[in-house]
Amino acid sequence: MAVVVRSFAIAGVDGYLVDVETMTLHGQPVTAIVGLGDAAVKEARQRLESAIACAQYEFPKMKIVINLAPSSLKKSGSHFDLAMAIGLLIQSGQLTVPEVEQFGFIGELSLNADLRPCIGILPMAVTARKEGIRTLIVSKENIKEASVVKDINVLGFSNLKEVVNYLNGSAPYVVPDEVKGQDSVLDEVNHCGDFQDVKGQDTLLEFVVVAAAGGHNILMIGAPGCGKSMIAKRIPTILPSLSDEEAIEITKVYSVAGLLKDRNELITRRLFRAPHHNASLNSLIGGGSPIIPGEISLAHNGVLFLDEIAEFNKKTLDALRQPMEDKQVTISRVKSVCTFPSNFMLVAAMNPCPCGYYGQDKCRCSDYEVLKYHAVYIWLMMMEEYWIWLSQVKGIGPILQKKLLEKFGSPESIYLASGMELMTIAGINNKTVEKIQASRSLEQARQILNRTEKQNIRLLTYHDYLYPVQVKGFSKAPVLFYYRGNLRPNSTGVGIVGARRCTDYGKQVTKEAATFLAKQDIPVISGMAKGIDSYAHTACLKAGGFTIAILGCGVDVCYPAEHRGLMDRIAEEGVLLSEYPPQTRVRAEHFPQRNTWIAAWSNKLLIVEAGEKSGALITAQLAEKQNRQVLAVPGQIYSQESIGCNQLIHKGAKIYLHPNQLLLDSGQKKHEQRINSNEAHRNKRVNEIPPLSQIEKEIYDHLSPIPQSVEQLAGILGSNPSALLRILCVMELEGKIELFAGGMARRH
Repeated sequence: MAVVVRSFAIAGVDGYLVDVETMTLHGQPVTAIVGLGDAAVKEARQRLESAIACAQYEFPKMKIVINLAPSSLKKSGSHFDLAMAIGLLIQSGQLTVPEVEQFGFIGELSLNADLRPCIGILPMAVTARKEGIRTLIVSKENIKEASVVKDINVLGFSNLKEVVNYLNGSAPYVVPDEVKGQDSVLDEVNHCGDFQDVKGQDTLLEFVVVAAAGGHNILMIGAPGCGKSMIAKRIPTILPSLSDEEAIEITKVYSVAGLLKDRNELITRRLFRAPHHNASLNSLIGGGSPIIPGEISLAHNGVLFLDEIAEFNKKTLDALRQPMEDKQVTISRVKSVCTFPSNFMLVAAMNPCPCGYYGQDKCRCSDYEVLKYHAVYIWLMMMEEYWIWLSQVKGIGPILQKKLLEKFGSPESIYLASGMELMTIAGINNKTVEKIQASRSLEQARQILNRTEKQNIRLLTYHDYLYPVQVKGFSKAPVLFYYRGNLRPNSTGVGIVGARRCTDYGKQVTKEAATFLAKQDIPVISGMAKGIDSYAHTACLKAGGFTIAILGCGVDVCYPAEHRGLMDRIAEEGVLLSEYPPQTRVRAEHFPQRNTWIAAWSNKLLIVEAGEKSGALITAQLAEKQNRQVLAVPGQIYSQESIGCNQLIHKGAKIYLHPNQLLLDSGQKKHEQRINSNEAHRNKRVNEIPPLSQIEKEIYDHLSPIPQSVEQLAGILGSNPSALLRILCVMELEGKIELFAGGMARRH
């Protein structure tokens, strides 16, 4: 019959009872340890044989089977050694223990039969008391930690021989000398002074006291050296003492993590944890194999201080949301699931700008850099997946989405709202509620979010300060845009659109207008289509300006395909913007919507050339509805490319005669002031021409300042005229050459 000896295992911060069943059988001498133990458990067979021999007992020369029950739960650690050794000695008749079920055994055996201390003693001792075990046998180094639990007899020994002598009654138990050490691990890591050390900062101290009294989270923004970290470290000193229950709870966390130095007594002080901003997700939340608590659990019932929070990884900060709400974190792995407590006060600190000296003479940060730096923190804490979810809900459009935002405040609140709460919104009926509730899955949103992160695509939400107010004036303005590049505050500008098949006249007007706007530091807005759009973007970039391309597809999809070089340059020096998620392909119905946002983003709109049914006319109509000034370039009355522009002028559009007309009425002086500050940077970029590829260099070398025909050039190069023309079009967009009507080209 198998001998059953009791030991314990850890799941999260709680222990559970493990029956160590030992059986010897006739057969080839071999030791098998079963019950889903890890490598440390399986290696116990070698430790057992050596320890039993060194303790002057006989290791059975039989087949030995040791089972750790319940066998369905995975177990880890070397603390089962002592229970296995006692069970083996009882099974082989070398030890007799009456009422062995009243004992619990925890300890690792060395090869010399010494008892070594283990981690996780406290939660195992708590479990022993719950299971009615009267005596717990541990190593003498673990006595203090186990003795924290009342109503259980804790005995500590140095080696296996002492344990056996006590159990068989041949030697009485001798209480070992007190283990020298500190009262608590916190005496070393949490000695952080007092608020009396802080001089000044009276207002901040008042806020800190209020936050500490209510258990509120707090963010401190200030220059380096102003005392943010000093004050944060002293917050635990004004928090109330831990209750007995709280003390046991946090001591269990430290015990499981193996951080109770010298196996000392109960932790009785509030904790202060301050991980560095390069801390990994697992180190902050918890993880590893086996799973151990992270910083948020080590700060349980205390303070978690995140200094330079704007420098923390986005995913790491996002992972804090649920633990902060639930006051606990559940970590799931293929082999195990653990739950740790995480009730902490979050104290964060950051500088007012990237250099830290905002408002002082030595600060060199621009207004945009300051806003962007603050946006980093705000953006990191936004719930992007919920914004994506809201924008993708079928059956509700932008108007209804914004009503929901006005009512509930955030997409997450909409996601969590009950049917009754949703029904309070005008325009929402039972069918709409059913659609919203049926869509409540973040899987698709997270897939889109993963794609944006991999491709450096950002989200512009309706609540973002970068979202232009004038765009919000459009009733159907989406709650979410996707963009690549660096979006500026107040990024609205002048729209330039027109025909795809444009004349030399149209090209010249477009280049002149876009270059003028670039020099005035006014953004150029267009749609990256062939013709006028592409010339507007190219001329603006060549002049060192800022341009926004609004697309009818995902910002990772290049359309037309030959604009790949232009698209990459816009992403680097301007912005690619779309309301469609990444990987959205081009569809005809997307372009009218794209035109809407070109009109919305434009303070003024210039139509250069447009046919009778050109999409540019739709953009003009949308702009007029929003009281935007529309200017049209006059053209020959017999030109097909000018019919649309001439009709606009006939209907009241302003005739475009000079680039000065594009200046924003209230902002001319403002733009003139910007010129000086940006002149050096712009002049540097104006002279930059993208490097020539091998084929482009060969073409460039055969061109001259005098226009020559493409067919003639193709004959010289021995290439296909159509293929050559495609290359020449790309070279013109990049500012390397000029193309003229009649298939003529020249170098600059």
